[in-house]
Amino acid sequence: MDSDKTIACLLQHDESLPDKAKAVFQAALLYTTHQGQRRIRVHTLQLPISSALPSIVRSADVYTSVALMARHAIKEVSRVSLQGMRISHNVPLRAVIAKVNALLSPQLAATRW
Repeated sequence: MDSDKTIACLLQHDESLPDKAKAVFQAALLYTTHQGQRRIRVHTLQLPISSALPSIVRSADVYTSVALMARHAIKEVSRVSLQGMRISHNVPLRAVIAKVNALLSPQLAATRW
């Protein structure tokens, strides 16, 4: 692992969570430096929980989301047909964008997308 590497994961929680609560994620990476020292790096992220779509969209990191979707698509290229890729990626993405545009004001949707 070096500074040019990234790790991505997709988490899914199927139960409902109360609004205005916080979700906390923590990840640890154990590694050895070039000098042989063992180190641990801990990352903690606390995010607010919301059922309001405009709030979720405003706080989303678009670049990270697109990068994660691209990685997923690259993994699928060798085992899924092009038509299957279109269905599994374009159709849900179009549905999300349509729903966001319908729920957000036209001004906000124009500046966000």
